[in-house]
Amino acid sequence: MSSELIPLAVSLLYGIPSFVLYVFILFQLVRLKYRKRFSNPFYGLCFAIGVVDCFGYIIYYAFFTLPMYSIASSIFSSSFFAPSALTSGIYFSLFFFGYLQLFGNCFLTMNRFTAIVVSVAETSMGYLILTQTSDVYFFGLHLSLRVEALDFDFITVSERLTSIPVHYLMIALHTEIVYLLIGIPTLIFYAAIMLTLLKKSNKEVFGFAFYRIFAVICVLDCLMYIMNTITFRLPMCPQLSFLYVHIKPSAFTTALYFGLFFFSSAQLFTGSLICLNRFSAVAFPAKHKTFWRKHYHHCIGVTLFLGFACSWQTLLSNAQFMKHSIDGTNDFFFTFMFDDMSILFVGKAMQFNSILVAALNIFISVFQLGMNSATIGLLIHQRKSTNTSANRPKPELNLLFLSIAMFLVVLTNGLYQVVVTVLLYMESDYIVPFLDYYLLVADFNNLAPPYLLFIVSGTARKTFFESMRFKKPHEASTVQLFVSRDK
Repeated sequence: MSSELIPLAVSLLYGIPSFVLYVFILFQLVRLKYRKRFSNPFYGLCFAIGVVDCFGYIIYYAFFTLPMYSIASSIFSSSFFAPSALTSGIYFSLFFFGYLQLFGNCFLTMNRFTAIVVSVAETSMGYLILTQTSDVYFFGLHLSLRVEALDFDFITVSERLTSIPVHYLMIALHTEIVYLLIGIPTLIFYAAIMLTLLKKSNKEVFGFAFYRIFAVICVLDCLMYIMNTITFRLPMCPQLSFLYVHIKPSAFTTALYFGLFFFSSAQLFTGSLICLNRFSAVAFPAKHKTFWRKHYHHCIGVTLFLGFACSWQTLLSNAQFMKHSIDGTNDFFFTFMFDDMSILFVGKAMQFNSILVAALNIFISVFQLGMNSATIGLLIHQRKSTNTSANRPKPELNLLFLSIAMFLVVLTNGLYQVVVTVLLYMESDYIVPFLDYYLLVADFNNLAPPYLLFIVSGTARKTFFESMRFKKPHEASTVQLFVSRDK
């Protein structure tokens, strides 16, 4: 045997048996015979990560390890593996499975953390983490789709990774289609959730302040998704750019600019109301219902006013869709740009807005972190100081999990905004490819809440399915049971 093939033989000797053992273990986890034994969310997460690991191993070994050996060079030098949709798909798969492994292991760690710190909530939180991985997997899909647009072959990998073209901000049509295939059904699902929350016949179930505030967040999220689609997603696709040829700088483009800042700011402040609502439910249970029943609409009005206070200066700015031609072709695309004009009391609008967005995200993230930490601390203290069973969930526990999950989503968006601002002021070349992830982070921020509510709230699931079947609840006592659980 050639010395060159020894590493390959060694990797096969331990790789193939390990792979077979891995598949066998995964099969045992899902067998009906052992369903009760492995029904814990921890094993569900392990199964999801295991499937990703197996597919990732096959892709990496077949298309990165084997091409390094002369014994397989004739296969990969054939025309079948010339730069094409196949090689782009292979490249896409490597990044896709890599992101899934990364996020999946993070949630596995969170599962064990909650099992120790909040043991009374392990099962509920575990199922939240398990089902939330579907949103994370969509996020991983978004991230890896950008890589698929680059041509890929087995010879010039390093060259292509170090030379990103200037028109990298352009969105390919097939990527745009996938964006819309994920976003539009989610938007429809979001609308159905809102109708369920606001339906008059469901007022007895969802007439509480928490759900009313959540409905406002739903509206803001949907509007923000539509704004991002109109201003960033569609004009950056050359095949759809013809829709923007005749749009000139006007009150319409200024309104779009204002909407981007207003809806995003209002999202942050309204999300803080959710944290305050959960904190008061634990800290002041006697006064909680009375206060929020009387003043929740005032609180919502204050958050919308604060959103306007953080975005009024954009009404004095100019915005336009700037055309960019693609070299060597007749194609073009547009980017939504803002004039860096000077405004009274503000100065340079672009600098002020970038600093304001970063500062606002930092402040809101710290505030929500403090509120959620205080709520969890009080909840643990109350459980230790009472004689009730530790395994019996609190009525507000499920919605507390929803508040925490939404905070994590907001935190992701906040960290991204801060990094963008830092790169902008450092005048770093990384700002161009980094800005490309704006839509990915924005989609994750805008489209996750309906799934989180659907996962956490038994009331929402039951009522939603009954609404879809156009059937009324069979018994009022059933509704009352779920109301007592999710107030």
